[in-house]
Amino acid sequence: MAAVVFGTLVGLLAAEAGLRVHRAFFSARAPAALYRGEFELPTFGGACGGQTEQATLGEILRPSRLSDLIFELRPEIDTCFEGSRLRTNREGLRALRGYSNPKPEGVHRILLLGDSQTFGWGVSFEETFAVRLQRMLARDAVEVGVDVEVVNAAVPAYNAYQEAAFLSARGMAYEPDCIVVLFVGNDLALPHFLLNPDAEPGPSYLVTAVKRVLSSKRWYRWTEESLIGFVRPSDLSRVPPKYRHMVGDRGYREALRRIAEAAGEAGVPVINAADYSPLRHEVNTADLIRYQETLGIRHSELRWPSRRRYLLSDRDPHLNPRGHRRIARRLFHLLREGGFCMPQPNS
Repeated sequence: MAAVVFGTLVGLLAAEAGLRVHRAFFSARAPAALYRGEFELPTFGGACGGQTEQATLGEILRPSRLSDLIFELRPEIDTCFEGSRLRTNREGLRALRGYSNPKPEGVHRILLLGDSQTFGWGVSFEETFAVRLQRMLARDAVEVGVDVEVVNAAVPAYNAYQEAAFLSARGMAYEPDCIVVLFVGNDLALPHFLLNPDAEPGPSYLVTAVKRVLSSKRWYRWTEESLIGFVRPSDLSRVPPKYRHMVGDRGYREALRRIAEAAGEAGVPVINAADYSPLRHEVNTADLIRYQETLGIRHSELRWPSRRRYLLSDRDPHLNPRGHRRIARRLFHLLREGGFCMPQPNS
């Protein structure tokens, strides 16, 4: 009997030690390797199709020094990502060149805030709706004698709060004449690439692990998947305290407030191109629209195409080139109808 007790005790101690080593390894080494940019990206060699080696999402990102950004695009990369060539400029934006600062005279600059859809997941730079929109606006701008620049500041996996953090920290330095926020349904979700969002394990890692298994909670780890989808107030206990301010309805409203505040100081109009129908069972969308209007943000409905012919595949709902053309046309008409976001003489 004593031998059984002794063996059980040794086994429990070994399990406890193993869990502590596992946590220490993934807490210290895995994220560091992911975020220090130690991966050597595959170099673009003329084509990105077929069996060409592709960079992963984790490889094209790096950690941000700003806690609310969490991560950002790596600057000056030229690689293949999701079957298309991906280049970023020295500022870490998906662009072929840098943007002058201060903004040159005679330039009308529109800043796009968004995530993977706006970024152009799986399509070439030239096929993104940001580039197509710039071309369409440029035709009108010729008549008023100005140049148009559409700055695509989107980063895959960002939520709305990260977009607001980018605008406050870096976006307004581009001196935009107009800001367009591209809303997607997961903009209220927990950001990607979080380490162990559960609470601290307490004195015993083994007891905590057993409790999580019994309560059907997941062992969270670094992942390229969103850990928690829409975050209801009742779900906040699942979110680590350091991230609770940036998720759910409250986090989204705070993001809108921060966007309005940053833009308002410079007198820059903001359009929130959004379709809130996916949230109709989660939040009071009518109240949400009223709220942003009190902030001075103009709400304009923009429905993302959902038919198969506009998507990359049945498994990948990101827009294909045809979908990007459709959104570019919708955005162009949305801006033209609004009027104040269109190029003006001597803008």
